[in-house]
Amino acid sequence: MNDVSSLDMRVSMHPVTVTSAIVMFVIGIFGNTVSLVVLCRKRLRSINIGIFLIAFCLNDLIIVVSCSHQMLLKMLVEESVISEIMCKYIQFLIFFIRQLSSWITVAISAQRMFAISRPFSARMKKFGWKSQIVTLIRIAIILLIVNIVHSRYFHFRHGLHVLLL
Repeated sequence: MNDVSSLDMRVSMHPVTVTSAIVMFVIGIFGNTVSLVVLCRKRLRSINIGIFLIAFCLNDLIIVVSCSHQMLLKMLVEESVISEIMCKYIQFLIFFIRQLSSWITVAISAQRMFAISRPFSARMKKFGWKSQIVTLIRIAIILLIVNIVHSRYFHFRHGLHVLLL
């Protein structure tokens, strides 16, 4: 083991690092769960961006659970406990979820822009929860297709899916 990797191992196993990672994990789960409980009330679901905010909270909760879980495993266990194929899928999921979070923010910003530029428009009154769900599904499908095609983990040869290890 060279000096750099032993230094990285000592830093990652430091009690302050492990404790702060666990505290961030617990606060992240608690905060997003409380946000979901508040946002799922009927009065808040009926506002124009309610469904987007619920999706954003769910997305953040998935990021906290998947990223923190993987980070804690790397800190506490020296060897990998998951297979390489599962590791590739987890990395793909984390990358996809992070991009989805960014595009949900873009959708919220676009809706707010329309609401500010045309506050009395009939279009804004039609923009209900059904169109928000359709928008979220469209964003997820487009991101899924783009990430599969341009992923460094998945490749297609002669029309067949090949998983690179």
